[in-house]
Amino acid sequence: MKAVGLNKFGGPEVLEYIDVPEPDSIGSEELLIEVEAIGVNRADLLIRQGIYPVEKTFPVVPGFDVAGKVKQVGTQVKGFQKGQSVFSLVDIDGYSELVKVNSHLTLPFPGNLSSSEAAAIPTVVYTVWITLFKLANLRKGETVLIHAAGSGVGIAAIQLAKYFGAQVITTASTDEKLKRAQEFGADYLINYSHQDFASEVKKITEGKGVAVILDGIGASTLAQNISAISKGGRLILIGGGGVGGLEGNLHLGRVIMKSITLIGFNVHGQGTKLYQYVQEFQQQILPLFAQGKIVSVIDKVFTLREAREAHVYLAERKNFGKVVLRP
Repeated sequence: MKAVGLNKFGGPEVLEYIDVPEPDSIGSEELLIEVEAIGVNRADLLIRQGIYPVEKTFPVVPGFDVAGKVKQVGTQVKGFQKGQSVFSLVDIDGYSELVKVNSHLTLPFPGNLSSSEAAAIPTVVYTVWITLFKLANLRKGETVLIHAAGSGVGIAAIQLAKYFGAQVITTASTDEKLKRAQEFGADYLINYSHQDFASEVKKITEGKGVAVILDGIGASTLAQNISAISKGGRLILIGGGGVGGLEGNLHLGRVIMKSITLIGFNVHGQGTKLYQYVQEFQQQILPLFAQGKIVSVIDKVFTLREAREAHVYLAERKNFGKVVLRP
């Protein structure tokens, strides 16, 4: 079968359209998926660069989010059948025509969604829902600051926070992205290219700061986040290795004096606890997609053979929404 993989770490040029063996068997709790769409995440770029840790020998095949049709069902799997349209979160190997997936991390998707829209869900929407509402306990009436409005995470977070009654402040690098973010529910817009977001947040909140911050940028925003957050606030840090870097200075005194809760999160680091989250997601959030109250926003679709171009495009940060590959 065809896949996109790399035999050394580096730039987009190390991605190769290659032949790899088809999975010869699946586990009793696994499914074999014929892949129709693959969500591209910034972590895929980090895998390619050798920054994101992977426990696999070359060739390494990136990819965490897939959607397609069930081709084979494990002997202990219940609730799935051949030909069913599903999406799944995988540990790696998503850039392939066929992928083995954990049935506990797989869900059928509503008929109103395309496979591209479904593939945009797992890493992004699971991360947003779990961090904002299960860990940070964002409540109706609270104010949340969501960085990177044009990212998949940013768009999903704006929609969910607004749906559940929060007041949303968001940041982006261009006015065009901010205008589109407003269409999805953002109440206040900050262009960080020429505005200091911490100062703007204080103006908006009359000096109180925000209750919750969702940050996937990295170390470069850390000090300003501490300034922009309220006493007792919750600062969520995701997407390690983002554009803002991994290492920075943290003034512990300010964190302690403001009683700030720091929440670091990686959806792949949850172990079997993620199974319960996925079940709850199916009951509480997936119906919102079926009803059109929350939507997947697809910016651009590439063929699997065009994975190099997709990585370049995502690295340029021009997208508003998800980038998707299709075999």
